[in-house]
Formats: sequence, C-alpha cells, structure tokens
Amino acid sequence: MVNRCLAYFERALTLDETEQNCTIVYVNIIADTNIFLAVVLDEPEKDRIIQLTSETDLIAPEILPYEIGNAFSTMIKRQ
Repeated sequence: MVNRCLAYFERALTLDETEQNCTIVYVNIIADTNIFLAVVLDEPEKDRIIQLTSETDLIAPEILPYEIGNAFSTMIKRQ
C-alpha cells in the first residue's frame, strides 16, 4: 500500500521538464495511517516519504491516533 501511495505522489509532484515558468508553491497531502507507520517504524520507504512530503502540509483524519493505536495493538498481538 505504501509503495502504491509513493508512486502516486511521485507522479503528482513531477514537473514536465519541457515546461518553463512552472512552480509548485504549496501542496496539501491527505495521509493515512500507512504513511505515518512507515516513517515511525523505519520502513524502507521512510526516506522517500520524508523527501516527498518535506515541503507540504499533511492532513490526516481525526481518528488517526486511534488507527495508529489499533495498528500497534495488532502488531503486538501478532508479535
């Protein structure tokens, strides 16, 4: 799931090099639990996620803390 999201962001944020006078000033990204967990758990995609989101604002649903708690709970149960 995380790799699919990264591929989408890479396509969305890539500018056509043939275009001139093209600037991205501000981007909001809606992020889900998978993105936050990949960074916190030091997954291989972590550096790419940070690179793609460093100049953006991340927007997440209000239930994100509960989803992260649920994910950690499930991970502990599965060991």
